[in-house]
Amino acid sequence: MGAKVKKQEKSAVVKPSRADEIQKVLQVVSLPVKQIVIKDNYRKRLGDLTGLRETIRALGVLQPILVRTMGKGQHQLVVGQRRLVASVEEGLSHIPAQVAVDMTDMDFYAIQAVENLQREDPHPVETAEAFGRMKKAGASVEQIAADVGMSPSSIRNALRLLELCPMGRELFLKGEVLSASTALYVARIPNEKRQEAALKAIREAQKNSAYPTDFLSARDVNELIHRDFLLDLKKAPFNVADEKLLASVPSCTACPKRSGNDVAYSNEKNKDLCTDSVCWGNKVGASWALTKMAAKEEGKQVLSATEAKTEFDQYGGRLNYKSKFVDLTEPVREDPKGRTLKALLKTVLKNDPSKVIVAQSPKGDARELLPRAGIANLLRQAGHDFRAESRREREENEARRAADPRVLERKVKEATATDSVRRIREAAGNASEAVLLRALAGSFPEDSFAIHD
Repeated sequence: MGAKVKKQEKSAVVKPSRADEIQKVLQVVSLPVKQIVIKDNYRKRLGDLTGLRETIRALGVLQPILVRTMGKGQHQLVVGQRRLVASVEEGLSHIPAQVAVDMTDMDFYAIQAVENLQREDPHPVETAEAFGRMKKAGASVEQIAADVGMSPSSIRNALRLLELCPMGRELFLKGEVLSASTALYVARIPNEKRQEAALKAIREAQKNSAYPTDFLSARDVNELIHRDFLLDLKKAPFNVADEKLLASVPSCTACPKRSGNDVAYSNEKNKDLCTDSVCWGNKVGASWALTKMAAKEEGKQVLSATEAKTEFDQYGGRLNYKSKFVDLTEPVREDPKGRTLKALLKTVLKNDPSKVIVAQSPKGDARELLPRAGIANLLRQAGHDFRAESRREREENEARRAADPRVLERKVKEATATDSVRRIREAAGNASEAVLLRALAGSFPEDSFAIHD
């Protein structure tokens, strides 16, 4: 793939690194390479070692590596993995090294992190792993920030990359699908399977874009994830403030995975986005279970999931046009006031709730339905016969129009004109239309056809 990973912004550290400070006081010794162990090293990519090997072959190792003692004559590599590997490949048995005795894990990981930032092409994932090791050793975000010369928010964002699923890390390290500006959007999705789905969606969108060899822009990835992988709590089909809906799970308003409570979403305008679709699904299920239980206790029917699937449009969430049911919240078209079935049949359904059928829509919310076939009878029971009412209304309107003097005058004029034309035709007999028109014109006063301002 032609796209390259954007280089990470360099730290503005001007003071010597901790490695420099430690190495200043250590003597250089010739250490057998067999005694050196590469363990807990963040670096996954060593790059091309050809040039380094040629230099070592001609001049030897110019800068000593840094190791720390491990016991039993073993040493752990701290800094200098490329030099060590190139030396081994060149067949060297010894390498110049500085040995730190009793180096703490905190110092070990801090030195690695700073050295990583000072490289030409540090990868964001490797940097994140270095910070992660420092944190695991007990360093706070603020301590890490002070050690490497970065802001705490930058450290938090870097650490967030550790939440990338294995597939995401691999693709990012290879320079595929994710760039430095888009990886964080995927890392903020808390579920591994959902992250994998997002990666596949990004790859597909990339293939279908105008420039399939380039990364999708941060804006495009952000829009894709907002559309397909973040859920708006304002539209949740359950009570987001309910602390008891799921055991050991906080309410959505207090949840750390709500965008307004997560520092990773500090720039997000919508503070009510759910980033955990799995938890969302569990709450939808729990809420529906409670709704079903309440419906049965009230004497209402519950539509099976299988039947509901055939009745609803699976994308829009509304009943499909062939459904044999009608939603109680739908307005009745025949009602001139536009009232809903629920309002018109309030008393009837209160007296006989078994007529109501409760179903779960594809969006997860509960809908109250009625069989389409029996609605006309139910409306008549409730005292509503819109066909008769419509007929009466038409008759009343016609009577009002007939009694209007202006309407009566117009009808008289129309009748008079029609009668006059009939008489003229009878008098004219077989005369041509031209003769008839001249006769008609002559019967009017001379100024009848004059145009007046």
